[in-house]
Amino acid sequence: MQILQSTIKLLCTEGHALTAYKLLRRVQGGLVYKLNINPEIQSNLNEILNQSTQQLLHNIFTSRFIDEDLSYTLLLSCDINYSKRFLIQSLKYYKREVLKFKTIAQIRLRLLQYHNIEDGQDLCKQIIHLSKWWKRIKNCQMPYEQFFKKSSAEVVEKLIMFNHLDIPSLEEFCSDFNLNVQQYYEFYLKNLLLNWKPNYEVQTNLSGKKQLIIKNCENKLMQECMEVIDVIEDKELVCATLNNIWAMINFYHYEVFMCILNILSTLKPATDSNQKDLLLLFLKNYTRVSKPGQTEMEEWYTLYPDTRCVDPLSEWRLPFTLTLFTNKIWNIIRPEMNLKTYTKWFEVISVLKKNLTKDDICTYVVKDVVSSNVFKKRSTDGWILHAKHKDLLLEIDECLQHISNKEQATSAVYCLTTSIPGGADQVDAITLCYKYAQAYKKESPSSDDVQRAVIKIKKKYLNYSMTHILHTNQLAEKKYLEMVSHPVEELIEALYSDDRILKKNAFITLHCPDINKAVDELAALHRIDIQETRFNLIRNWLLSDSSTADFDLNNSVCLASSLDNQNKHNPTYSDNIIRASYVCTSGDVLVWRSILQKLGNVEANESRNFSFKANALKCFHNISDIKMIEETMDTTYEEFCNFINKLILISGLECFGFTLNIESLDKYNKIDLLNRLAYHITSPIGVKTMASVCIAYMIDESKYWAVIINSMLKLNMMEELKTCINFLRKSFKFHSKKFYTEAWKAVVNNSFSIPPNTNKEVVKHIFTENLYFIQSCPVLFSIDLEYAVEKCLEFKMYDFAAIILQYLPREKQLSYLTEISKLDQNISEKLDELLKCGFWGISFVKGILEKLKS
Repeated sequence: MQILQSTIKLLCTEGHALTAYKLLRRVQGGLVYKLNINPEIQSNLNEILNQSTQQLLHNIFTSRFIDEDLSYTLLLSCDINYSKRFLIQSLKYYKREVLKFKTIAQIRLRLLQYHNIEDGQDLCKQIIHLSKWWKRIKNCQMPYEQFFKKSSAEVVEKLIMFNHLDIPSLEEFCSDFNLNVQQYYEFYLKNLLLNWKPNYEVQTNLSGKKQLIIKNCENKLMQECMEVIDVIEDKELVCATLNNIWAMINFYHYEVFMCILNILSTLKPATDSNQKDLLLLFLKNYTRVSKPGQTEMEEWYTLYPDTRCVDPLSEWRLPFTLTLFTNKIWNIIRPEMNLKTYTKWFEVISVLKKNLTKDDICTYVVKDVVSSNVFKKRSTDGWILHAKHKDLLLEIDECLQHISNKEQATSAVYCLTTSIPGGADQVDAITLCYKYAQAYKKESPSSDDVQRAVIKIKKKYLNYSMTHILHTNQLAEKKYLEMVSHPVEELIEALYSDDRILKKNAFITLHCPDINKAVDELAALHRIDIQETRFNLIRNWLLSDSSTADFDLNNSVCLASSLDNQNKHNPTYSDNIIRASYVCTSGDVLVWRSILQKLGNVEANESRNFSFKANALKCFHNISDIKMIEETMDTTYEEFCNFINKLILISGLECFGFTLNIESLDKYNKIDLLNRLAYHITSPIGVKTMASVCIAYMIDESKYWAVIINSMLKLNMMEELKTCINFLRKSFKFHSKKFYTEAWKAVVNNSFSIPPNTNKEVVKHIFTENLYFIQSCPVLFSIDLEYAVEKCLEFKMYDFAAIILQYLPREKQLSYLTEISKLDQNISEKLDELLKCGFWGISFVKGILEKLKS
């Protein structure tokens, strides 16, 4: 018997299970015919046969492939309990080997059916079908253990979710497991919609802008859905299912929503989904510009609590949620509203009109600009002269034009104005605000509140604009800035009273702001007749102090200085002439010449205010060249200047009781006139009147001029003194007079009396004019010029000092030139520059310097 067991085991081990089986059958058949066999031997033999059968079964099941028929036959020969126990153990042991697992289940099913045992048959059938589907499904995403442990209902749902089944295979699976296929059609449809994934790519164009491209559109999804719906019997169930899953759909998957709406409209044509269709179409063509906000993220994690982050599509798409149809829509779209995108949202106003209007959109866009602080990002301290955001303000204006509520538009742009730093941009903004305020006023002309609001905005508009005009014209001084809230006429008069007009005329400064330009801009802003305003100013200036003669003793009709140099607060008569002349350089000069000519016409105007007429003609002189004067006045330039002086003289004589005109003055005895005026020689007006008589009628009597010049020296009348010595320069008899020499000395010294903080360029200009004047002096070597040299050294004008030194005594020349050569190593080059100006004696000075060096 041991030999039999060993033989059976060896045959099975070597793969000869069938031979082993036949050997056993032969032994069993032989025993049947041994009728007289010992019972004990029979029992031992049966035991050995059973053990051999079990050994054979074990060897068959452990081989690579199980012989189903042989195994079934062997199991029939075994005890049923053993067979059941053996098969159950084999199923557990080989559950990981799907082929063996299926074969064992088939063997067990046959055995149970043979013995009419119901218990266990369903499990075997399920294993057989599951094994079939496991082998059939390639790369099944469902874990093996779950696949065989879960119920068939759970398995089919998982297979649907993993997209392992199509419609025919779903029907077959349900048939295998006796499942209600209609139920799983519905589940299949839900899976198609809920688990749809977009196939997309991001493309970058030449400008670097990224664009989302969806490759699988809603049409293919619609086709797949309709294939399922066609086999679903209950169409009402389909509609209910679609409505139920609406809230569960990924709100970035517009295609799914569009597909559902199309299905519903197909199944229920009466369904009104037009608004949702239009909004979805808009969102599909819209590319978002902001990141998901807090509300949007909360909605996402509520819908998908197990996800770690929001769908990547959120970078490109806005969520399609019910929030868009409520008054909370701004929680989602607020970051999307800017000057580049706001017009796109106009397309869906008809859909979302209950919660979205043009007025709200545009108002928010403007407020968003305010909150972005874009106007303050590159702002600097002080007033900003040039607009940095003109294009931005134009875009804002275009946006505001869409707002129908002018009060809302005005309020929005007013908030913008207050957020902009002072400067050109702020002026542009308040101008925009004032424009909409005026439109607001037209809508409510009878409202007092509107009127007050418009007045407030207008005041700010004028103040900001006037401030900007002052800054751009370099007139932003405290005294002028404080006047922007005053009537504009007061500011204009104050600007024309600026001291720089006088200083530029006297060459004390070379720079003077363009006040005429500033006044033109102020007038345009306030819409006033600036020509009339200027005329009134000029007339007042020409009339001022008309009772006091302010003689111009020079035939060139220079603007004379003040009679009262101590009064610095009231503009002097000569200052007013300067200002009037400056005003007349504005606008059309020809018009001003015509006006001044009429004002100075003695014959056309019966008024006896000869001072006023003279002042008008002085202004005419100051804004005209010699050719223009001679052509316009039809006289020579000298006669014109003499005519002005006679008018001034007549006006001055009126102060002393003389009532004359040009004709009577010409006939009057001049010696008698001078003698009568000599009684008033102690007053500036008396001295100037005497000098005016002498100049106008070419009187060169020494006794009169001695009185006049000595009186001017005592009264410190330097400008008038300069006119007198120039007049007497051609008369040689005065060159030896002491009073004449003293007059020259006083005038020269006065011309070098410059404030220490004067601009260097201004000093150079003044010294150049002074040097021309000195070298025109007929008594040059009779006056002491050491003071002039000292002033040149004080202002470090060493080249001018060197030229003047030639008129000093020899010993002083050497002393100063030695000092100058040490202070300025480039003195020779600077003298060469002055040589181009036509000054005399430079070669002489350079010769002395060369000797000093050697």
